[in-house]
Amino acid sequence: MSSTVIEHLQGRIDYEAIETRRVAYFYCGSQDQAHRTAFNICASALAQLVPHLDKVLGHLFDVHQVAMRHGRSKVSEDDEIFEAFKHLVATFPSTFLVIDALDECSEASDILSWLENILQSVHSFHVAVFSRDTSLIRESLGTHTSVRIDGASLNDDIKTYLASAIDCLPCEEENLRDFVLSTLSKRSEGMFLLANLSTAALQSATSQKDMLAILDTIPAGLTQIYTLILKRLAAESEARRCLASKVLRLLCFSKQMMTWPELRRALSWNEAEQSFERDNEPFKRTVSELCFPLVEYQSDNGTFRLAHLTVQEFLCRGVPEPTSSQGLAPFFVKEADAQMELAAITLASVADAQVSRRCDVDLETSPLLAYATKNWCYHFCQSPWDENLGNRFLEFVACSERRCTWILRWLLLEERAFALQQIVKIQRLVQERLTKCGREHVSVIVLLKDTQRALFHLDKILVNTPSPSSLRNGIRRSISTFEKLMCVRDLAREYKLAGGVEEGVKMFESALREADTLGEDVTPGSCWLLNSLGILYDQQGRTEASRMTQLRALKIQETWLPENSLDIALTRNELGRIARHLGRFDDAESLHRKALATLGKSSLAGDLQVVWTKNALARAVLKQNRPDEALVLHQQALATERDRLGNDHPHTLWTLSDIARCYQAQGNLKSAITFQSDLVERSQRTLGPDCLDTLWAKNSLGRFYELHGELEKAHGLHDDALRGQTVQLGSSHPHTVWSRQALAGLDKRIKNRDD
Repeated sequence: MSSTVIEHLQGRIDYEAIETRRVAYFYCGSQDQAHRTAFNICASALAQLVPHLDKVLGHLFDVHQVAMRHGRSKVSEDDEIFEAFKHLVATFPSTFLVIDALDECSEASDILSWLENILQSVHSFHVAVFSRDTSLIRESLGTHTSVRIDGASLNDDIKTYLASAIDCLPCEEENLRDFVLSTLSKRSEGMFLLANLSTAALQSATSQKDMLAILDTIPAGLTQIYTLILKRLAAESEARRCLASKVLRLLCFSKQMMTWPELRRALSWNEAEQSFERDNEPFKRTVSELCFPLVEYQSDNGTFRLAHLTVQEFLCRGVPEPTSSQGLAPFFVKEADAQMELAAITLASVADAQVSRRCDVDLETSPLLAYATKNWCYHFCQSPWDENLGNRFLEFVACSERRCTWILRWLLLEERAFALQQIVKIQRLVQERLTKCGREHVSVIVLLKDTQRALFHLDKILVNTPSPSSLRNGIRRSISTFEKLMCVRDLAREYKLAGGVEEGVKMFESALREADTLGEDVTPGSCWLLNSLGILYDQQGRTEASRMTQLRALKIQETWLPENSLDIALTRNELGRIARHLGRFDDAESLHRKALATLGKSSLAGDLQVVWTKNALARAVLKQNRPDEALVLHQQALATERDRLGNDHPHTLWTLSDIARCYQAQGNLKSAITFQSDLVERSQRTLGPDCLDTLWAKNSLGRFYELHGELEKAHGLHDDALRGQTVQLGSSHPHTVWSRQALAGLDKRIKNRDD
């Protein structure tokens, strides 16, 4: 139906010859879950609309220039594309955006929130959303016009569709066509999908008798027709049955849609031999014809996907009893089996001796490597424990060079901002999995050192190669200095929690010596190492050493770089943080304002480096008892983080905590409790109930309740935090001691109150 609307809009524009009206569209059902986001819809719509401009708009040009300064070769979450899209659609008298299958997006509410923001400010912007009727969609649409279409109201449209589809069938007799049309119209039950599947089943008919026989077997209802399709697969040869079964397993639980080269290589995996059999890779046409209509090939992006969400629901709900004796069981998919198969395939891909220690890999000759790099840990954690698979995993991670290469390749391929946090989260999941299974695993500190080494290797790659990545034919992104330092900040936090900051310091000092930058010949390109060392010194509590290291970096940068250099702004921000830690709040504010002024000349307001600077400036302002001013800065940062990173990203959550502290400083405890409660809820869902950030957020909420006089609520929160901190950090850690003392103080206050 959405295709018909799009064709109608495009035809209307062509007919009216109005060049300034534009149409963009996005099919959520044809994208993997990771790409069904507001960012990707916006980026896709921009790509469709920009070519129609007579000249590049000033705002779009600014976005491109900022990306170029940061070394980004393609659009990413670091670019201010939401604001660019709003500026673009405002230039046309009418812009139409059609979004299909919104119900298949996990971030549907965020997508609708973004669209609502544009609709309120750009009245020439029009949106049509197609979706199944769900409570979430209905609630998110609010008061916007909606039309619910039931099966009965679609009958005439389906008859029209069937009449067109039947023209493509291999029969010419008018009476037969009329009979097919009448029969299928009754059995389609108001569902275009059912009508499509039915006509697809008739395509294989060889004669009038054969067509009537097939028509007689076409049942009413999706479940029955899916069962009929499986019965036909069961009648195929053993080799074709095995191939179809494997295709369905892989596509039901692949983390993202697989391109044909990826799927072809995965289908050649021989579990018994533990190898990919290149001469056993199936033909594309065979897979397409064998699995049709359950599986579709998308020619626009070269991917295979399940034809509809209901296909997965049908295949994964378990083998129905009546079909168990009909040879259909192999086609139904158990998630445990599929995840284990995908884990074995992807682990073998990253562990291949020809690529496991190299970054200069051609993705055309190793087509599954990109998918495997980003998803093998996920599939490993989702699959049931298997001794053989576990041993293969342990063999792979036993080599530091292989671990480091995997992390480096992951950083180069990952399109989302702040990629290190994703890596750390994945590593934790794997460690938890191994711990539950009673297996020894690499320590947290060793994994952090691997990530640090990957950053060092990344620096060498960017210096020694002309392209932003050494993954040939698979270049995704380059890593800016800002992103590297954000990685280092996260590393420093993780090192401190693991009690291994000294290890990180030693590695950066060694890297500086290796680069011959401890002498007088320090280059601006190596200053990020000085910045990083300063960050880790700060985590050690060596504040003066941190300040002197950052000053050294600033001196080099001011000597060799232009005044508006983004790297100079980065170093000033680091010095501002140190000044705040030293209690020199005036100096901290001055440094952050200088950095913000520099960024204002080179970056857009929504740039994440600007957002980070605003948050840092707000903290310095709050320390000077100016909560109103600090609150405005944090609110500006929060709005951008929600648009760019999402409501549940760790950086968004940290800003929520900052806002709660501003409200507390204003004496507005009710608002402080509201924001901190939202933070705790989101942190438990996103980071996990036992994450140290979640536990400390509970401490802060408990403190607000205590100030508000709700002592029992405060006691429960501090008690939860104490239990988690004792397990995670031990009884003597400062966070644990603080929680214990807070509980003791509350016990005394409650006792005095009750007495």
